[in-house]
Amino acid sequence: FGDLYSYNQATWDMAGQGFVDTSPYAWQGLLTAELLGNAVMFVFSILLVIQFFSRRSSLPRVYIIFLASSALFLTLDTIATAFLLGWDMDLDEIKTASRAWVSVFIWVPYFSRSVRVRETFLFRRRSVSMILLPTEDEIKQDANPSDPADS
Repeated sequence: FGDLYSYNQATWDMAGQGFVDTSPYAWQGLLTAELLGNAVMFVFSILLVIQFFSRRSSLPRVYIIFLASSALFLTLDTIATAFLLGWDMDLDEIKTASRAWVSVFIWVPYFSRSVRVRETFLFRRRSVSMILLPTEDEIKQDANPSDPADS
């Protein structure tokens, strides 16, 4: 993966020294939130790939959640970074966030209403066979067997 610039020791040390006009804890908190958010999105992506190739019926709902949460995360991260660093958001950052929301507005209705999606992703999770425990009545009958011949 190489050296991740935002997460190397030099960047972390500069954030701790307050190289921006904000609190070093705010900057380190933002870096930590970005790292955790990206890790969650990565794990979420793996789940989506597994569900996609398994043609699971829950994929449309999970994909909608993924799209909306990734667009929200990207937008909030962009705003927080601009606020903490005192930068004006440039056109590229606005385009990136806008693209994420456009994909939400296109794919959410498609995955929600499409017959093709419902017919493609139709396999439910296999149910695990449960071991049925005896009820109290069955235990009492086993403890006190009544022989029909005795009656």
